[in-house]
Amino acid sequence: MKDPNDPVKLVADVSQATKQVNKYINRVAQKVGIDKRITSYHARHSFATILKRSGVNVSYISEALGHTNIQTTES
Repeated sequence: MKDPNDPVKLVADVSQATKQVNKYINRVAQKVGIDKRITSYHARHSFATILKRSGVNVSYISEALGHTNIQTTES
């Protein structure tokens, strides 16, 4: 039996999950008339941009995105 905490397996699992999410994001995008490829990266960026434009504190956005350094969020 493989170790569920094996780093190689974890990377493979995350990669597979990301591919699935991107597949479904693109199905939704096509249904609403978006002809460009959309990814989870675009979703994260849009989420952060909407929060920032709504006046949400940058430290909250940084935490929500899982950033360990607020400067990552601010750039």
